[in-house]
Amino acid sequence: MTAFVRVLAAFMCDDIRQEINGKRTFVGVYNPKVLVPSFPASLAFHLVLVVSFESKGEGPFSLRITSEGTEKPMEFKGHIVISELISGEIFTIGPLLMQFEKPSEFSLEAEMPGGWQRIQTWRVEIQPSGGR
Repeated sequence: MTAFVRVLAAFMCDDIRQEINGKRTFVGVYNPKVLVPSFPASLAFHLVLVVSFESKGEGPFSLRITSEGTEKPMEFKGHIVISELISGEIFTIGPLLMQFEKPSEFSLEAEMPGGWQRIQTWRVEIQPSGGR
């Protein structure tokens, strides 16, 4: 993200529904510990970022997902124009698909002045028997 965009929070969910009144409904919101029934596992999800536009302007933004055991991160690049200062704006990416062969972590990072900043990390694990 550019110097004038700050990520306040990030989470992942199964689906995002756009309501006719402009509201969004986030379906199947994940905790930082993502439980799967077995490995290998496939996860299809959306990323939701809550951001603050701290100054007006325009410029490039870059996000990436890094994952244990993967050499090349999943990258997202674009250009953003900010004409209004807003805190709590919702920015979504997806649907995304990731494969996991074993328990592992993946992280969302944003490019900031001075380098990449980790925003959120999720851990993919086997769901304990008993369902919780």
